[in-house]
Amino acid sequence: MRIVVTGGTGFIGRRLVSVLAARGDEVTLLARDPERALRAVKGAKAAERWDSDSADGAWRATLARADVLVHLAGEPINARRWDDAHKARIRDSRVAGTRHLVEAMRALPSSERPKVFASASGVDFYGDTGDDEKIESSPAGTTFLSEVCVAWEREAFEARSLGVRVNAARTGIVLGDGGGALEQMLLPFKMFVGGPIGGGKQWFPWLHVEDMVAMYLGAIDDPRFDGPYNAVTESVRMSEFARALGKVLSRPSWLPVPGFALRVALGELGALVAESKRISPAFLRSIDFRFAFPTLEGALRAVLAR
Repeated sequence: MRIVVTGGTGFIGRRLVSVLAARGDEVTLLARDPERALRAVKGAKAAERWDSDSADGAWRATLARADVLVHLAGEPINARRWDDAHKARIRDSRVAGTRHLVEAMRALPSSERPKVFASASGVDFYGDTGDDEKIESSPAGTTFLSEVCVAWEREAFEARSLGVRVNAARTGIVLGDGGGALEQMLLPFKMFVGGPIGGGKQWFPWLHVEDMVAMYLGAIDDPRFDGPYNAVTESVRMSEFARALGKVLSRPSWLPVPGFALRVALGELGALVAESKRISPAFLRSIDFRFAFPTLEGALRAVLAR
């Protein structure tokens, strides 16, 4: 298949492109810096310049040659302390960027449009869930990131009116080496001062990066992936996650990072880190999705062994 990928240089994107190329798919990247993207991403055949802020560009013609569009691009949420400008970039890179992709598909003859649009989203769709378990049909939350996810998905699902199968991966915390949230959590544990964040009672939805890639393969190949799905393996208490990480690292995991300290250090972003997200992979269970890493300790050991 001919597959176009945005965000291909990211933590998940690099792995997905490599797997797609290995199975014989022809992958083209849409990126701000095409030359750098081609150097960075193993397996990509070509790259076109793409700016999520614009609806115009030569990249539009690339979609006419594609069977599938995979959309992973978005401003990193935790790259810096939040202010109004950064929050605007978080929203616009996802919402406006997705709108422009759909507009480009709309401009094509129906016979030339991609047949599948696999978009990223996030479990932040549900906001702070407390102890309530959320499935795909649960209502959206009311936080800033909830509103971003709702608008993001709304733009993506506009492609359904074009005869395109659309799905959105409401992604939890992806565990893998070489990036992602786990890398930021490791330092305090390695310094023997690790522990649960925000008290430890909140729920933490996780999955291994290899399972995330497998979900995107399903989103591309399997017609049952039609709509939003919760891209998580399970949700555990933060205290349980800290114990498992401490065990795998042979480090103590008793020193909690209180929520007020996070808010002082990180501002509004700190409150996000302390939120509870109890998310169920209800759709994945309904189709008997086979997790390569079904247990937290096994996933952590696989990541940290590398």
